[in-house]
Amino acid sequence: MPTPSATDRPAKKVAYGALFTALALIFSYIESLLPPFVPVPGIKLGLANAAVTLALYLLGVRQAICINVARIALAALLFGNPTAMLYSLCGAALSMASIALLAKKSTLSPVALCAASGAAHNIGQLICAMAVLHSVGLIYYLPALLLGGVLAGMSVGLICAPVIVRIRKVKK
Repeated sequence: MPTPSATDRPAKKVAYGALFTALALIFSYIESLLPPFVPVPGIKLGLANAAVTLALYLLGVRQAICINVARIALAALLFGNPTAMLYSLCGAALSMASIALLAKKSTLSPVALCAASGAAHNIGQLICAMAVLHSVGLIYYLPALLLGGVLAGMSVGLICAPVIVRIRKVKK
């Protein structure tokens, strides 16, 4: 999945990683300023995932995971809170695990990959919330969270798909 020119030099890889981390952090900040667009807790657009998705296609799964974890930690420190970081890390863990498995299937489009990732992220957050709050009753949020995750993921995938095509053309 990663292009050879993006990973052949360690300094270039670090620079790309820093660039995508900064971009994801900026998107997280912008999203923190926006009012919720749905009255269900935990549903957001996930703009930062666009940077993580682009990093996935340019740098690979391992680097995308590092970027995502760095973005979550920095966002929590700068304009979030420890509880939000816990939920985000749990969601990201399941999301990135699904991406790591699905990315091996090169036939999946960025839209499909992001939709699955969004759904997995929301499932991870729900599992974390049920564990923290000791309440399985939160499972009733699952249909809304799945729908929100898939729609948000598809939106991110639609944003990323033309950029990925363009990156691949330039790198050839």
